[in-house]
Amino acid sequence: MKYKVCCIGAGGTGGYFLKEFSRYLGGFRENISGLYVIDGDIVEEHNLSRQCFAEEDIGQYKSSVLAEILNDTFGVRWRSIPRYLENVEQLEEILELQGDEMPIILGCVDNHGCRLVCEKFYNKAENCIYFDSANEVESGEVVFCYKMKGRTSSPLRSEIFPDILQGDTRNVTEMSCEELNVVHPQHITVNMYAGLILLSAVTGLLEHGTIKPGFTSFNAASMTSEFIPLVNKEVA
Repeated sequence: MKYKVCCIGAGGTGGYFLKEFSRYLGGFRENISGLYVIDGDIVEEHNLSRQCFAEEDIGQYKSSVLAEILNDTFGVRWRSIPRYLENVEQLEEILELQGDEMPIILGCVDNHGCRLVCEKFYNKAENCIYFDSANEVESGEVVFCYKMKGRTSSPLRSEIFPDILQGDTRNVTEMSCEELNVVHPQHITVNMYAGLILLSAVTGLLEHGTIKPGFTSFNAASMTSEFIPLVNKEVA
């Protein structure tokens, strides 16, 4: 099986995951048929304190900056998609899945609108691996789901934490500039925690073909994490 890896979000969590995953891919890439990073955000000054960017990157697309650096440094081939993900059709067009290719969707976004687009893609797909990361100032969760021949392994984030359906589900492009400029400070360690959990899950999949359905809850302040297994009855 060939995997197409698509990281949605190149900010805090996405940036740390992409850097270390690219280092890993330097010696392991025989079953990777595509690498994609999607993000319509532009690097701003306030990003420099907790994300993988430098002053000279300000004003450029995050996805483009990271793809260029990682490709040059590690000899990988990330394709940058400098736009926001607004619907399922966009993702289908970007991935162009063929034959036995399996999409690995890595959600590193900070809005539920995009997260729900990813869930719709997952629900529509016959085969899909979807790991979704979300965090606040000190804590967060990474949800692990996979789907083979239409059979789902475990609940999606919206099923585990249904409150996200009651919140603001607009996509980034529907928010005003004033709303987008309100940045809640997140500790750099929280983003790194989430990125490391994603890295562990993806490398375990590529090396051993293993996925643990469920989610990992973590708290960077208390230096704790816990994996909670959740398996649908139909695949138990």
